[in-house]
Amino acid sequence: LGGLLQAGWSAVRGEGAASITPLTNADGQVRALRISGTLGMGSTQALRAALAAHPQVQRLEIHSPGGLVTEGHGMAQLALQRALNT
Repeated sequence: LGGLLQAGWSAVRGEGAASITPLTNADGQVRALRISGTLGMGSTQALRAALAAHPQVQRLEIHSPGGLVTEGHGMAQLALQRALNT
């Protein structure tokens, strides 16, 4: 519960969106995205933009302590729509 409260408070303080990093494979193709940090306001939109820029992505690596439920839900919906591995 403490982690959830801390993540929620971080979002209220304005820490913003999680970081989205494209990951390249041995051939130089972006096939995965790394999501890092707290899921604050704008995380779903950041993921949507990264997926639009890299439509060939097949996998998401999530390195996050959590954050806003609405952002996590929105990101999950994007992953489900594209049948991405997590």
